[in-house]
Amino acid sequence: MVGVRMMSNSSLVTVSTLSQHRSVGRNKQITKITIHHAAGVLSVESMLGWFVNPDARASSQYTVGGDGRVGMSVEEKDRAWTSSSSANDNAAITIEVINSAVGGEWPVSERAFETLISLCVDICMRNPGITQRDGKPGLYFDGTPGGSLTHHQMFAATGCPGPFLLSRFPRICDEVNARLALLTGVSPGVPEVPGAAPPPIAPGTSVPEVVPGSPAPSPGADLGKDTPSVWHSGDWEWAMALRTPDGVAVTDGTDPRGLITREQSVSMLRRVVSILEDRLEIRL
Repeated sequence: MVGVRMMSNSSLVTVSTLSQHRSVGRNKQITKITIHHAAGVLSVESMLGWFVNPDARASSQYTVGGDGRVGMSVEEKDRAWTSSSSANDNAAITIEVINSAVGGEWPVSERAFETLISLCVDICMRNPGITQRDGKPGLYFDGTPGGSLTHHQMFAATGCPGPFLLSRFPRICDEVNARLALLTGVSPGVPEVPGAAPPPIAPGTSVPEVVPGSPAPSPGADLGKDTPSVWHSGDWEWAMALRTPDGVAVTDGTDPRGLITREQSVSMLRRVVSILEDRLEIRL
């Protein structure tokens, strides 16, 4: 993986007040991210201040504010007291997200949500034990404590993380994994293990007939003009799903094995760059 630095902390942190409510060290490898909500509208500083209150007996690694700032209460090398579960918190980086309104869906601001995605990407880049089901860098959520994205309700009778965030857990996984694919060059959904079988062919797909004694069709064999070869179908679907801030897909989904001109390749490259610039808040 690119850029792995073990047991470091996020460079996105702008304010830090370390809490005494923590356990020094961990007894597990970091393999999860656990997202919580603050159940209130307050500043990052106020949240960090609560975590040092003697009555709190709670903490989290990071707090994401409604203004998009990130605070830190517990370094990643230590276990935070966040999820009512020693087993989970020993394996997790925990994040509190401050709400934009009290009650109801317990929403968070768009800026806070965007920062949450960026923070999850940063955490995954530095902690290679956090993976998707297939072992690639990223998150998966299956509604159980076994996933690499977990939440407080799995371990206690609580309303945390609130309906707004909880309903967006699949989206969080998708966005984090898409960004990681761009940063690491490992696209989601495509086998990377040497000798692994290609992805299954979708029902109804026309496959060239193999005559006994004749060479098997290559991975790029003709499956029809608008059907990608089996080895690259995952990449093709990923490129069609990845969109610029204006909603334009990297590819329009037609003629997947057709030749492209230099101006078309430049246009596609520019779309990928615009996605990187928007999501990582940089200029290339």
